[in-house]
Amino acid sequence: RPTYSATGFNGDPALDFNGTSHFMNLEGVPGSFPTGAAPSEIWFVGQQDALAAETGVTRPMFAYGSAGAGQRSLFRLVTGDTNRAHLNMGATVSVVDFSSRHVVRAQFGATSSISVDGQAETSALSTLASGTTRVRLGCNLPDTPTVFWNGKVRDLIITTALSAAQA
Repeated sequence: RPTYSATGFNGDPALDFNGTSHFMNLEGVPGSFPTGAAPSEIWFVGQQDALAAETGVTRPMFAYGSAGAGQRSLFRLVTGDTNRAHLNMGATVSVVDFSSRHVVRAQFGATSSISVDGQAETSALSTLASGTTRVRLGCNLPDTPTVFWNGKVRDLIITTALSAAQA
């Protein structure tokens, strides 16, 4: 499991994930999480510590649903020698280097999108059909985790779709 620090995120509490084995697991998705085709948002405030030189390795920060196409997930990947924030529906934020501390907003719906630090959103068409198998913070969703988050998590919020004013 991750290490908890009461002051690890610029004086605020955070969970610190080591990138090799730390994660949190909940079998079964809570009924309050939007599943199936219901739209949702995931908000993340945290720190991404994996180096951009680590190509070919995705680093899942959060995922829920069922492994494969039945999930909603946020992760880091490397494109063009730069860390990028990505969601499993195929949208990648290419205007922000996803190294260090950031705020991520991921919207899941008929069109899913992701933005980092309020920058313009990157969108992709999606077909939502998320399952209810599990929730994971800090790793991927298969029965046996294989890839782990490297960094800190300060806040993670799962909501139904928000209006612009609510966001």
